[in-house]
Amino acid sequence: MTDTVTTTAGEYPNLATCPAKDLVAFYNTWSGLEPIKRFKTKEEGQQLVGALIAKMEDTSTPEMEKEAEEIAEENQSASSIVSQLVAANTTPTTKSAVKNENVWGNVRILFDQGKTNKETLALIHEMYGNTNTTMACIAWYRNKYKKMGLVNKPRNTELEVKLDNFASDFGLSAECLAVLKSITL
Repeated sequence: MTDTVTTTAGEYPNLATCPAKDLVAFYNTWSGLEPIKRFKTKEEGQQLVGALIAKMEDTSTPEMEKEAEEIAEENQSASSIVSQLVAANTTPTTKSAVKNENVWGNVRILFDQGKTNKETLALIHEMYGNTNTTMACIAWYRNKYKKMGLVNKPRNTELEVKLDNFASDFGLSAECLAVLKSITL
């Protein structure tokens, strides 16, 4: 803390000159309540910290304690309102009202499952309820996926079966079949 006053009961912030961030830090450390990010005004911070110091020194009046509790409750309710708004904004009433967040995470999961670009795009449209993501986006994600070394090409099992049948029909060696598959799959 930058500006402090030392008393017989301890070291406290100088309410007149202490920056608001130090008042918040002191309040969060000693109040025993849920931490706050800031006070509405510096004066409010000075009142709360002053009441807290008075309580710590046990020289406070019941009026000061009541005022500090009221201000603290207002701060708590304000932070709970903010959390409710954040929750309300992250759970929209309609899917199309949402910006497509975490598309990359979902696309990556679909790539891990071996989905093709076309299948991935259809599933992303279904997940988000809109068509903001295009095939070009999915192709870009696939390229990013490959560059990260996470290549998980979708398996074309039908073609693989045809190659196996072709190899057995014409008596190709396992090595030859492996080369054919690496070229075509």
